Amino acid sequence: MEDLGGFSVERAAGPEPRTTFTRLALLEVTDRDRFRPIKRFQYLDSDIQPGMTYQYRVVSSTTDRYLSGPSNVVTVVRAVPGEETHALLPTP
Repeated sequence: MEDLGGFSVERAAGPEPRTTFTRLALLEVTDRDRFRPIKRFQYLDSDIQPGMTYQYRVVSSTTDRYLSGPSNVVTVVRAVPGEETHALLPTP
């Protein structure tokens, strides 16, 4: 995609499905003219609290500011330091 402008990373606090999302960062695509453009983008959210649940989604934009629909939502629970975490086992 030659007119990809960037990605907006959005976050909502809490597990509720209809929570309001706010923009955390805009990751701009600055290498459109390179022979091998970057194929992976990353963002680290360092402003989260232990024990809280957060939801994240991404919206892409073109260079002329058309926006995509939001991506699927990913839910993350920040572990409390010192607590053991175990993977959930599937129920039979």
